[in-house]
Amino acid sequence: MNIGDKKEFRGYVTKEKFVAGRDLRSLEQILGFHAGRFSSGIWIVRLDRLPLLTEFDVAGYSMTAQHHFQRPANLDIE
Repeated sequence: MNIGDKKEFRGYVTKEKFVAGRDLRSLEQILGFHAGRFSSGIWIVRLDRLPLLTEFDVAGYSMTAQHHFQRPANLDIE
């Protein structure tokens, strides 16, 4: 894969401001992963459009990892 290539991906989405300029250890901590999870490297891709509601599910926040996330009862994505 080269810069500028387009490809379909599955995974988590966050804002660039939370990950830009960070090393892998910092990203692990910020995103809630255990130390060493990214030791083999990671892919960071940029969306070329916002996901549709049918393509998106809230699984956490940048400051709360999926395994700690509890969906708020009053959350309305629409």
